[in-house]
Amino acid sequence: MDEYSRIIIEEYCMKYPKTKKAALLLKLVRMSYDVCCIPTDMQIMQLSQLISREKKC
Repeated sequence: MDEYSRIIIEEYCMKYPKTKKAALLLKLVRMSYDVCCIPTDMQIMQLSQLISREKKC
């Protein structure tokens, strides 16, 4: 993930810290800093659903 993308996502998470979307995104951003970390199938599915919902808006 590009550093610019991480910054935008982190800013969103700070602006809306109590939402489910922010919690998921922040967890995935933190994981992206660890090159050995692999997301679970559930996390991949949640991110895919989140992206689909955002595209519809």
